[in-house]
Amino acid sequence: MTDSRRSAQLKALVWSFAGVAGLTVLWLLLAPYVVPDLVLKAYQDRYPNPQRMILWHGVFGCVAIWAGGWLVWWSVRNRILDRLIPAASPQQLGGVRAVVCSVLLINTLWEDLASTVYLPKEMQLPLGVIKILQPLPIGFEQLLDSYAALSALKYFTAGFLLLGCLGFATRLVIPLAALGYLLVGGILREYSHGFHTNLLPLQLLIVLAFLPCGDGLSIDRQIRHAQGKAVASNANPRSGYGWSVFICWTVIAMAYFAAGLSKLRTGGWMWWHHENMQTYLFQSSLNPMHFDFRISLALREAPDFVFAALGLGGLLIELFYPLVLFSRMARIVFPALALGLHIGIFFLQNILFLDLMLLQIVFWPWTGLFARLPKPFAFRHREFQAEADVSAMRSHPGSIRKRILGTITVSAIVCVSMFVWAMDCEFYPASAWGMFKFRNSSGVLTYHKPLVFYSNGDVEEAKFDRWIGAMADTRYRQMLEVKRHPELAQKFFEANIKRANSTDPKGRTVDHFEIQTWRWDFRREPQSSTYGKLVDSIIYPVPDSGPELESPVRFTPHGEK
Repeated sequence: MTDSRRSAQLKALVWSFAGVAGLTVLWLLLAPYVVPDLVLKAYQDRYPNPQRMILWHGVFGCVAIWAGGWLVWWSVRNRILDRLIPAASPQQLGGVRAVVCSVLLINTLWEDLASTVYLPKEMQLPLGVIKILQPLPIGFEQLLDSYAALSALKYFTAGFLLLGCLGFATRLVIPLAALGYLLVGGILREYSHGFHTNLLPLQLLIVLAFLPCGDGLSIDRQIRHAQGKAVASNANPRSGYGWSVFICWTVIAMAYFAAGLSKLRTGGWMWWHHENMQTYLFQSSLNPMHFDFRISLALREAPDFVFAALGLGGLLIELFYPLVLFSRMARIVFPALALGLHIGIFFLQNILFLDLMLLQIVFWPWTGLFARLPKPFAFRHREFQAEADVSAMRSHPGSIRKRILGTITVSAIVCVSMFVWAMDCEFYPASAWGMFKFRNSSGVLTYHKPLVFYSNGDVEEAKFDRWIGAMADTRYRQMLEVKRHPELAQKFFEANIKRANSTDPKGRTVDHFEIQTWRWDFRREPQSSTYGKLVDSIIYPVPDSGPELESPVRFTPHGEK
């Protein structure tokens, strides 16, 4: 009986592999003739050889779909995931909800969404779902043009997220919060680029909208208890909530895994080479960033193996992060390692991934933590435990149907994540997580230094987010590539001059901006006190004598005359 079962499984595997191989060959033969012009144009904007990339992405996509289907079938048949799913209480899932909503609430309140009205409309580059919403007759353009409407969107979203943190009316609030932040994040991105900050918590919030995340650590739970209704027991963790928590863990794990794979696919197996790491660290320290730590520059004489170890360590953390799905020990080790990784990125690259730091908390054992709280909270906790466990049975009874649904959901997340990665897709809020994936081992880096010259003679480093808050986190970096889009850059600088002249606390007026381009060969000139040489300088507004003038003041990369 066992031999016949194994033979049937092997036969199914062979036939399914033969099928995907046949589809792949068919795709390679027919894709150049059947790919729509719209798809081809989208690839032309990103790749020098679009047809070749379409072919290979199609191959990756076929393999990802086949692997995903086989994973679902094999997991359901052998009940593999049942052995991995830890039992969880409503508190555990409620803790995930509280962390995700808190992260997005902090970011929503920090962003100056309404200031996008001061930016030139030519900067708009709708991404993902925003590209779908913009042409619809729903008043989206009017929203983008109204300071009051954008402010209302921000605070309504913040209100929904606050209610989500508290767990009030979660079945309604969580979907509304997800929709609100989807718009907030999309509007900010269409004026800059598809950045990854707070993208993962948004994906988690969308997933939580379909899970019973209001059954624990919520006002909803206390209201049901006060009304004499049964609530799910925290004393007896159930596999139903375990499935829900595991789904959230899978979303996080696949994001890290895709980030590591993107580095290997684009940068190669030696992505972690010490010169590539030096380029990333030095360039982030020299380019205009929201923070201005100089630790990386202080380490420029450190041995090469230090930089290689930093790169290899970060890559291995990303690639092996999915072990959190298989091991309790990994759920302790890898979140701690990831937290250390993001702290290192903050101090060495001036990039704050606060969302990814805080999301590591979702792996905490929330039930055990709350069990140790002092009275009177612990007394109320025990009182809730005595209630009938009707809610948990309603949410996830231990039935075949629910088990299959959970297996399909987890497998679908894995398959979709791998498909998005294989297609190198950046369709907001979907992402291939291609962060820092390129490799530069030449030892030469280029960076920009924007300066603002005031009419009274003052010269400062230009921080454009001081005047237009939506450009926070230096989202204006692409505008410093002025030769790539000179007309758009001109309008961007004009908008900032107008805002600066109307908001300067000292009453100064801007005379002009100067965008300096520096180049540093740190391999040949490691001791350069100016971190390279000035290779280009462009003045905005363009003076009458020409687009480039010799500036009366020259700054070193850190603003010293």
